[in-house]
Order: sequence, then C-alpha cells, then structure tokens
Amino acid sequence: MRNFESEQSQKKYQNIISQTIEASLIDLYGINGYKSIIQAMMKECDKSEKEITGNYKHFSSMIQRIFGKIGDSKS
Repeated sequence: MRNFESEQSQKKYQNIISQTIEASLIDLYGINGYKSIIQAMMKECDKSEKEITGNYKHFSSMIQRIFGKIGDSKS
C-alpha cells in the first residue's frame, strides 16, 4: 500500500510541475509561442508534450538546447 501511495504522490507532483511549466510558458510567450516551443522540443527529443513538461530535469535540458539553438542561429 505504501508503494501505491508513493506512486500516486509522485504522479500528483509531476502534474503540478507540468501545470506550472505550461502556465509560465504561456504567460511569457503567449499560447502560440508556447505551442511553438513545445513543438520544437517534441521534434528534438521525440517525446510527447506531457513527457517533456512532466519531467523538470528533462524540460530544463530541452529549454537549454532549444534556446541555445535559437541563440546560435541569431549570431
């Protein structure tokens, strides 16, 4: 039973992270900017939107890769 509760707690935590990331990106870049960023991430790592936004370490790495590429192309 303890493993089940721990697993449920982990899923709840991942959902909170996902919602926070989504809301922050939409606030910063608008819905179209958010969709564009997520699509670039999905293409780059071949993962779904929820897989990206639900895993903070993966999300952080993808942000660095995506925004790094944007910065490189502007130089």
